Amino acid sequence: LAYSHSRWECPAPRSSSTGIKNGPCGSQPLSIYETDTATDEIKPGPLRIIFEESIHHTGSPFRISLSSDGTDDDACVLLDHIPHNDCCQPKFLDESTYTKYVLTIEIPNITCERCSLHLSNPMTDKIGSNGSPSGIGCTDPDGSCFSVYYSCTKPFRIVGDENAVQRNDYSCPDWRSVHENWPLAWVGDNGEDVDVTTSGVYRRESSTWNKDDF
Repeated sequence: LAYSHSRWECPAPRSSSTGIKNGPCGSQPLSIYETDTATDEIKPGPLRIIFEESIHHTGSPFRISLSSDGTDDDACVLLDHIPHNDCCQPKFLDESTYTKYVLTIEIPNITCERCSLHLSNPMTDKIGSNGSPSGIGCTDPDGSCFSVYYSCTKPFRIVGDENAVQRNDYSCPDWRSVHENWPLAWVGDNGEDVDVTTSGVYRRESSTWNKDDF
């Protein structure tokens, strides 16, 4: 039995495992669905999503990305530096205790036949002083964060309006241009502010979540 850590809940995950450590999607790449037609349909605009944590890792943040059409390569970052909720102590063997994260992301105005959301969760609780507010942090993807957990959703269709572009022709904007009010700092070690202005560089980043969503 491999103890595990985080996964999608809504949209539905490809794998029920929360212990996937080979990114971005483990042993179930989007290409395995190439002969299938995605039945779930998502419209561009705000999308309320849920993911959950099965083992507590203090200060370990999350990142959400959108795959290309039919492949997990070249994903667009939709939201980065999602802070950890340090409130709870889920029990791995009791799914009813898992810590749920509920927030709203923005789906771009595109057309996609088989797209997927990617969840990345760098374990910054394991990087010692590098994860402190004054530390250098660690980088992901393909960087110095040596322990990262991943989860990907099952494929879905995105049906944009008359101005939509094909996903694989879409130029990904900087995610902060879409979420201009996303904080520039979260709570780090000893309650100190920790800078989160650099995408892909992670330290211990926490915040207080309300009961229903962020």
